Amino acid sequence: MTSEQHRGGEEVDLGALFASLWAQKLLIVCVTVAFLLMAALYAFTRQPVYQADLVIVAPSHNDISSLNYGRGEASGLPLLSVADVYSIYTRYLQSESAPGVCLMSTIFLRCPPSERCCRRMMCTELFRVLS
Repeated sequence: MTSEQHRGGEEVDLGALFASLWAQKLLIVCVTVAFLLMAALYAFTRQPVYQADLVIVAPSHNDISSLNYGRGEASGLPLLSVADVYSIYTRYLQSESAPGVCLMSTIFLRCPPSERCCRRMMCTELFRVLS
């Protein structure tokens, strides 16, 4: 079976195809611009929806076992319970210093020492604005 028999004996004339597209160039441009404008209108007038979900799970006894190492009656330090660790953790998350610590650890500490002075000022200013 030859390729002509497969296509039904018709050849595609690329010159004629491009000529017909060129003849309809105004219609193609108008449709493209119309859809571009509709997409831009939708993108700029639509209210952005941001959603974040957070689940804080209390630690298990295995999670806090390393915190209780060396604690007990012999050292005079009380053993930490799961409730104690969980309350300290949630209290820290709700504190006003938590965003600053997060910014410092992500922005300041991950830059080379030569840039730390500028980054520290940037973090301080950003934290002041966010507070």
